[in-house]
Amino acid sequence: EILVPVSGEEKGWRALEQALLIAEREGGEVHGIYIAPNATDTDIHALQAEFESRCQRLAIGGILHIHAGGTIAEVIREHGHWNDLMVLRLAHPPGSLPIDRLRSGFSHLIRTSSRPILAVPGEVSTLSRPLLAYDGSRKAREALFVATYMVGCWQLPLTVVAVSDGRRSKVLAEARDYLESQGIQAEFVELQKRNQTVGSHILHT
Repeated sequence: EILVPVSGEEKGWRALEQALLIAEREGGEVHGIYIAPNATDTDIHALQAEFESRCQRLAIGGILHIHAGGTIAEVIREHGHWNDLMVLRLAHPPGSLPIDRLRSGFSHLIRTSSRPILAVPGEVSTLSRPLLAYDGSRKAREALFVATYMVGCWQLPLTVVAVSDGRRSKVLAEARDYLESQGIQAEFVELQKRNQTVGSHILHT
């Protein structure tokens, strides 16, 4: 079961299209959530019709939940407990400063969510070549488990990237051992740590 917030804006439907693509592969169901305390009945009916139309095109089961109050991040997090995956449009990425990340509702969701989150920053992806950024942390291990499931069930090629400080890193060895124990072959890339962030390295890989 996949949770996806919808806004009614054209760009906002991209997250739903991404969720439907995954649901089609998995034989899953999509749970939309619309958070708008001042929405009129006309707005809600139009949104409901569009949501159902997009689900029916792919013969995917879908339910739209209407929520009238609460902060967006908290409502999504609470509803996320009842789903296996959350697919969110990344409309406002967190800034580069630490204070920006602390204030970001999206960062808050990442830190507190009990379910995996798939961010959709732009166009819908075919999800044909996943990249795993791995540093050995708890969250990275969770991502490793999800990546293992994806590439194993969907028969996809996987690339694992880690950043080291110049010494021989055990991080990639951990990921390699786990993947091999699950019968998964992957490409492993180790980058040297400089004065850049891990995200910068990954974007240039």
